[in-house]
Amino acid sequence: MQALVREMLVDKPSCSGCGQCVLQCPVKAIKMTVDCEGFPYPAVFQDLCIQCGACSATCSFLKPVQKSADMGASLARYGTSSEMNFDVLNYFFRKLCDGVVRAGGVVFGARYEEDHCLLHVRCDTLKRASQLSCTSSLQSDLGDSYKRVREYLEHGSLVLFSGTPCQVAGLYAYLGDFAERSRLVTCDTECQGVASPLVWSRYMRYCEHLYEARIENVKLCGRGGSGWQHCEMTVQGKKVCRDNYAGWLKKRLILRPSCQNCKFTRGVRVSDIHLSYIPDAGGGSVVAAFGSERGKRLFEECRPSLYDFQISQAEFGFCAAKQVPDDAPEAGRADFWYDFLEKPFRFVLKKYAENSCVDRIAYTVMCIVRRFRNFGWQKSHGAR
Repeated sequence: MQALVREMLVDKPSCSGCGQCVLQCPVKAIKMTVDCEGFPYPAVFQDLCIQCGACSATCSFLKPVQKSADMGASLARYGTSSEMNFDVLNYFFRKLCDGVVRAGGVVFGARYEEDHCLLHVRCDTLKRASQLSCTSSLQSDLGDSYKRVREYLEHGSLVLFSGTPCQVAGLYAYLGDFAERSRLVTCDTECQGVASPLVWSRYMRYCEHLYEARIENVKLCGRGGSGWQHCEMTVQGKKVCRDNYAGWLKKRLILRPSCQNCKFTRGVRVSDIHLSYIPDAGGGSVVAAFGSERGKRLFEECRPSLYDFQISQAEFGFCAAKQVPDDAPEAGRADFWYDFLEKPFRFVLKKYAENSCVDRIAYTVMCIVRRFRNFGWQKSHGAR
């Protein structure tokens, strides 16, 4: 049997990894493969390819961006507990999901699985919708979400799809003109780039080894639009904050290469609803900018679910802030990936992460406790 020749379909800086080209190929000659940095890319089997050009003709990264219209914006202020400061955006988004599910619709969004990977899932119950996250820095695994979205739309269902701007653009590229004739509503949030799932997986394993316990829950937190600040974990019922992973994000060492060529910076939007978080003295506020009448109409229909927000009118341009910096990444990215692939993880953590004083003290104390524990175990077993 002749071996199939597999080649990369596009250059890495020109691919967001949405995977819609795989669905467009009529002969299934394209497969998504993961590179050494943990990012998915399309690879074409040349022996199967019929050179029809369907993949490049529909690629959302190669096509000009069709910017959303300016249909106004609303400001939703949540002014109670300060504990909501970092999660008010997710809280607001889940309220929107509640409204869609109560209306008999379905929601597609990202959710952390038990192994802490981020996966796009379908939610048609309030319980499942409450588990979604719209603020992660990871690149989620879309799976067959695009295909399933189309199936629900063909049956006349109301569908809310949440993702990064490039994932939303990929969905529109896959649906084509059908998207305008359907009951699809898309939603995105401020994106500061998507990070490598491989680095995240290694970091989670490291933290579980460090705390000698399974991490029950995890989320990334940010303050005041200055980017990710720390990683909050729940270990054995207690909240633990670490800021070294966030340091890699702020330095843009682990972002997908295409994030530097992002077409959705400087206020360019493609979604029906764009959500932005604004910190204040209370619990924080969310600005919902509407890019279509459908997005605005869905927001109005979901207002009963937003009963604990004070909603007022806002300027559309208020949330049209620049997202991923469009200057070149720091020179240390190539060095980081060389060390990550060749050196022990602890070496990479120490060399590149921005550890706070509290983080370093906590780690030192934990190492001392572990040494004493191991010493006591060896002594007791040696006495036997």
